[in-house]
Amino acid sequence: MKLFKIFVKDEKPFFDLIIAYREAIGVVDIKGLDKFLKNTSSKKIIFVSREEPTAGVKEFLEDIPWKDIVEFKTTEKIFKAVSKLRKQFEEKKVKVINLDEFGERPYQYDAC
Repeated sequence: MKLFKIFVKDEKPFFDLIIAYREAIGVVDIKGLDKFLKNTSSKKIIFVSREEPTAGVKEFLEDIPWKDIVEFKTTEKIFKAVSKLRKQFEEKKVKVINLDEFGERPYQYDAC
């Protein structure tokens, strides 16, 4: 039955939690996740980074419809924090996203 649900046009894939991580979260990352959430849905989004989000990121997030489900976690050990969150929510449907390889971010590194 799950296979059939994948092909239904009106039903969006659902995740209980999305964990998105990067050294520093930027506006480009929020834009990429916003495009992703137009085709999916989630109960909660946790951004894990080493640095606190800048005022520009927080200001940009105010205009996003899913801002109420966002949480920021700052830590020196990003991968350890992501692993801990995965274990904490292992019975839930979790999507882990490396923001360096997501959305429009990879195009910024393209030399062409």
